[in-house]
Amino acid sequence: MSESVNTWSAWFTSARKPYLKIGELRTADSRPKIDTQWKKTTFASREEYTVCVGFSLIFEHEYATRKTVDPETKESKQVRTLMTMFTLPSNNRFHFAYIKIPENFVFKDDENFDIRPSYASTDSFSETRIVIIEKHHLCPNGWVTARISQSWDTEQSQFISSREKPLSLTENTTLIEQINASFQLYSNCELQKGLWRMLLSGSLEHFRSINLYGKLRQDLFERFEQQLLRFSKFNPRQLEAFRHLHELSGPFALIQGPPGTRKTFWLLRRLLPFLNENIETNTKHQLLIVTPTNDGVYRTAKDMHEACLGMFEARGSKQVVVVRVQHLPGSDPMKSSFPREVLEILNNMIFTEAVLNSRFSGPESNQHSMLAHSNVELTYAHWMLRLSGIIPEAEREPVDKYKSFRNLFEMFRSQTSIDGKGRIEFCNNTNTLLLAVLQMADVIVCTPFTAGHPTIVRSIKPAVVGVDEAAKFTEPEMWPILAHYYPSPIIMVGDHHQLAPTVTSSSEKNPFAYQLRLSLFKRLIDRENALIMLEVQHRMHPDISNLVNRKFYDSKLTDHERTNNETASFLRDFNKKRFGVETNLLFIDVCPSEVEIQYHSKKNTAHAAISIALCKELLGLEGLSSKDIIILVPYEAQFRNYLKYVTLEHRNDRSLGLDKVSVKKIDSFQGGESPIVIFDMTVTTHAGFLDDKTRLNVAISRAKNALYVVGNMKAMRSSIWSDEYERRYAKLTQVLNHFTEAKLCASDSNGTPAAASSALSGHSIKVTKEAKKLEEVEAGLHITLNARTTVAQLLEPAAVPMAEEVEAAMVENPEVSDVIVHNDYI
Repeated sequence: MSESVNTWSAWFTSARKPYLKIGELRTADSRPKIDTQWKKTTFASREEYTVCVGFSLIFEHEYATRKTVDPETKESKQVRTLMTMFTLPSNNRFHFAYIKIPENFVFKDDENFDIRPSYASTDSFSETRIVIIEKHHLCPNGWVTARISQSWDTEQSQFISSREKPLSLTENTTLIEQINASFQLYSNCELQKGLWRMLLSGSLEHFRSINLYGKLRQDLFERFEQQLLRFSKFNPRQLEAFRHLHELSGPFALIQGPPGTRKTFWLLRRLLPFLNENIETNTKHQLLIVTPTNDGVYRTAKDMHEACLGMFEARGSKQVVVVRVQHLPGSDPMKSSFPREVLEILNNMIFTEAVLNSRFSGPESNQHSMLAHSNVELTYAHWMLRLSGIIPEAEREPVDKYKSFRNLFEMFRSQTSIDGKGRIEFCNNTNTLLLAVLQMADVIVCTPFTAGHPTIVRSIKPAVVGVDEAAKFTEPEMWPILAHYYPSPIIMVGDHHQLAPTVTSSSEKNPFAYQLRLSLFKRLIDRENALIMLEVQHRMHPDISNLVNRKFYDSKLTDHERTNNETASFLRDFNKKRFGVETNLLFIDVCPSEVEIQYHSKKNTAHAAISIALCKELLGLEGLSSKDIIILVPYEAQFRNYLKYVTLEHRNDRSLGLDKVSVKKIDSFQGGESPIVIFDMTVTTHAGFLDDKTRLNVAISRAKNALYVVGNMKAMRSSIWSDEYERRYAKLTQVLNHFTEAKLCASDSNGTPAAASSALSGHSIKVTKEAKKLEEVEAGLHITLNARTTVAQLLEPAAVPMAEEVEAAMVENPEVSDVIVHNDYI
């Protein structure tokens, strides 16, 4: 290691400025060189902490940039894909789109990209910016939802008023929010000495003990607590975790929630006493709950809303206001009659109103209507519509002070011209209305990126911050929470034995990669701070939990009595009759099977064929439907394989509803569960992604009633699995041993496929042949420049129902466009 690494000031532009700040970062070639991976759990100084943790973030960003930039031209790499656009009638320039996720490409929430039609050259067309937003419930599998800031000319088949040059990504990036939060932490270091001592030492011992509920009226708290205990039926360990909140180590609590222990259920209900006092008195205790993804934000807000209805609705008290903030815009350097931040807020309101008013036809119209409403309810846009009186409510008269806003909103929506003075008034009223919604909220649910948005920071004063899935946050992702909301108590709930933060850069590319993979939650646990572990699991049948418990939790978990239910017994009988094994945990041995490499990812056609055939058998059983089954895979290529095969098999037989079976990647399904999980290992002779024991743990702990693991046991047990491999992949080896030792494999004594795969082997050949045709069709669509195929035709109308209003508003020609997508970095 170079000696210069010990001089931490060498990493900064000036020894007098030992902090991270946009515009004052050393370039890669001017930083000290590090020859080995840097691993730290404690730090001797703020400078050391800032370098090790802060530059882990910067190296990760630079790696992602290099990966998407052509090394010769230094320009962003371009990817071709399909896009279908729809717009809503309003006086604005925003459209929405469904974009097919290209091979070997990742779209992240709130990320910005440039697009242009594939027929247009860069000389004749400047890119248009899109932002990835929360996935609309009608958006098909394998596609994302985006917002486009440019109009479309249907006659010329091109975007109108293209920008003269691409917009650099200088706003709305998590990197900038995190660096800004880091700078604020540094600036306030003298006022936050206790916080900095924790960050450097990883210890909470220096904090004074506090009672989370100490500021509540104790008579109200004690009376409500008895009601809450009857309502929630906490188990003894959950009650112990509750008592822990009365003696916190300063403003921090660490709660470990293994799979199925209902850690989110526990967190939300332990925050209800604050809302009870809001109802009983004029006190305003706001709660901020952060979770890593927009999907998690949706689920958490919905769960909190339902918990509040269960506890408070019967009283006839005032409503608890839960607001889901999925995305707030930043500033826009482009000139416009309306600022971009105001336009995005207004468009969210128009989109929300359109979805709420959507009409669906067909046998599943009620289900689609409910999903549509659920998709937008509790969002800040929904609350703005309600508070302003645009959406009438029986219990609330429209407020006179919003009359002007309602009139201007109607003009905006009907594309009526608004003069300069009216635009200024409209913009001011929009911002005032948003501020009113945020300030009236009892609960705000958002991602950490959104929690650091200036509008949120200015508007709310949370009494408590709840961090769900805390083990998935990188430490820099926690900086906005610490910078803006400390010293409010912060309850961190997670499980460091499940998925760690996602880091794409390797130790060879990022000398501080270890620091980024080490969440603050795990670092505090590793330093032996007080931790309460929830131990009663309510999800998995005992056959499944026995595997998870023994291999990952040292047999500390116990099963709730309800885990052995009627559906589990039914599936147990099915497995005995079908596979000859009386169990709810089964390994489907597929031999032979081979892995194919596609775009640096892996797929396995034999595994997919067997899994889909098993799906069809299960769907043929009385009482089971497609919503009861999840197919779980570790690889992007295999995920895409399933999307093709599911579509194909649904076309062959629509009676089973196979198209409604969800296919998920492991990394996106932590926190999720399903009555039946089919886990396709995909790999055969190498562990691949499954060498990560946290990923393996998540994969085998999602099922409630039955878990089917599809793999090739013979290949996995072949000579390549030497003693060295068994040591390296100890957890995977232990899991495989569990199946063989307990005789839970559906294979005969010769190791060849038994009842499961032998009966389905012919099906495998059929799928393989038909899949090749499907690939050829898709390839043709990709290279057709002005395909006149609608998205409904491409993806099947039954699979992609459209609300009448949205379908009518879709761009007429072409509805499916071939586009080039790429992204810019700072």
